[in-house]
Amino acid sequence: AGFYKSVAIMGNSFYTYAEDGFVYSSNDGSNWNKVAPATIERILGASNKMLYAISSDKKIMASADGTTWAEQQLDASAELLPTDNYSIIARPLSPNQAANRVVLAGTATTASRIWSYIEETDPTSEPQPWTYLNVASDNRFTLPCMKNLQVTYYDNFMMATGGIEAEDGQTTVSPSFYT
Repeated sequence: AGFYKSVAIMGNSFYTYAEDGFVYSSNDGSNWNKVAPATIERILGASNKMLYAISSDKKIMASADGTTWAEQQLDASAELLPTDNYSIIARPLSPNQAANRVVLAGTATTASRIWSYIEETDPTSEPQPWTYLNVASDNRFTLPCMKNLQVTYYDNFMMATGGIEAEDGQTTVSPSFYT
């Protein structure tokens, strides 16, 4: 149960976290192998070099192999992390193709939450914290807090869509895309 909520692709392998406390990997999406027990709650996504997850105590964790997880530093309170509808976008930086900009988007109770991170895997680079992208209260162009928010990268843009809740409590697809 919940296996599908935590699937990410890194390199040529799928990874997921299951409720039995183990990370699993697969090269074909059909045959899954236990990788290791993990102290994470959910895999959020991946770049081409790292898997990203959220721990049960609400910390961002990273792993190069799904076996060993390291806590990532944050520049703001972990209370500002999203709590649902997680999306990870990882794109190479144009001046340094060996580094990635990783964006975590998701929702909390009443607002969307966005964090950004520069992923540098060179052993001589100085690790930087994840940065919370605080949105000014007068900004008219914020990412709406939508049910089932999905963020993806397409044609040099991050695009978001999701659902809106009708008065009867049912979720319907939003007719809008946001970039």
